[in-house]
Amino acid sequence: MMRIVFALAAFCLSATVLQAQYSLVYNGGFDQVEKKIKEGGAIEQTTEWYSPTADKADLYNQEAKEEAYAVPINHYGEAEAMNGSGYAGILVFSEKEAQPRQYLQTKLRESFDAGKVYCVKFHVRLSELSKHAANNIGAIVTTKKISSNEIEEYSIQPTIIHSQNKVYEEQFDWVAICKTIKAEGGERYLTIGNFANQDDMQTEKMKKPRDTPGQQQRHAYYYIDDVSVYNMAGIEECDCERDAGGKTLAVKYTKNVSTEMEIDASEEIGLTRIYFPHLANELDAQSQADIQKVASILKQNPDIVIEVTGHTDPLEEMKTTSDISKNRAIVVRDALIAAGVDSRQLKTVNKADSDTATEDATSAGQAKNRRVTFVILEEF
Repeated sequence: MMRIVFALAAFCLSATVLQAQYSLVYNGGFDQVEKKIKEGGAIEQTTEWYSPTADKADLYNQEAKEEAYAVPINHYGEAEAMNGSGYAGILVFSEKEAQPRQYLQTKLRESFDAGKVYCVKFHVRLSELSKHAANNIGAIVTTKKISSNEIEEYSIQPTIIHSQNKVYEEQFDWVAICKTIKAEGGERYLTIGNFANQDDMQTEKMKKPRDTPGQQQRHAYYYIDDVSVYNMAGIEECDCERDAGGKTLAVKYTKNVSTEMEIDASEEIGLTRIYFPHLANELDAQSQADIQKVASILKQNPDIVIEVTGHTDPLEEMKTTSDISKNRAIVVRDALIAAGVDSRQLKTVNKADSDTATEDATSAGQAKNRRVTFVILEEF
């Protein structure tokens, strides 16, 4: 009987883990095809994917009937699938806009729940016969399908994009693009491509790889593979930007208030922000300097009482059980007291991620949310 109970508990735990790690993207590797590929623009021959514009994305598979769309060798060079037997392909840039761009779109298994944090990720690889590499490759999740008119008007602002909007030059490796999104609720459609006006794009000319047959094409063409969307409650991290040693790039937002601004003491306190790295509550030199500035004002104005409020970004709230926002407020309060401020002038509040400074899901955007703010409560 004991073995049965243990087995049932293990089964329930396993089922919970599997559910938590369940991608909301159908056929994220483009492996499921309805029939053998024999021409370009065949994206709708794969399960659950399509293109929102007239020029359809291409589909590549090991079992393709036409060699030009085979894997690993096809009309754009050679590229093994990242996983499985196939991948998609889209044109994101062409000289003088001679050729229309292509996009990928799919409907997720279920809609986003408001307030929850999701990790959106896909992988790109520049084709060997592309004469150019480009930036502005990104994705967006929306409540409704994005129309071709919206794309042609350049009205789409992708939320899943590299924080530095890098040019993707990698031709021999798959590169991940990913970001976290705090859902507003109801988001259901994922669209991938280059949504920028060509005048706002950055490109780099590429040398043709040695031993690659064929002629370079005057555009930037990327293979796309392994697309996924996960609830962050089920995975450890969602960060594709790392340093040469494989470590996540540390991002701490900084903002200086100009000393030339003509503002009174209370306004200066209200404009001051103390920012923190991800999951941290330590004070660096810049933070200490800002605290000293606030402390000086409070000591000169002992009748002022302020609220010291701690905040976090949504991903921090998902990844830890400790009260980071409370700890940040306490650390700043204690530093003010150590600088000579009367403790009766200070009250602490923690708001976690309930009062974000921005909904920008990039690493740089989320850094703005990891902060302590000051509010004047009363002046005796």
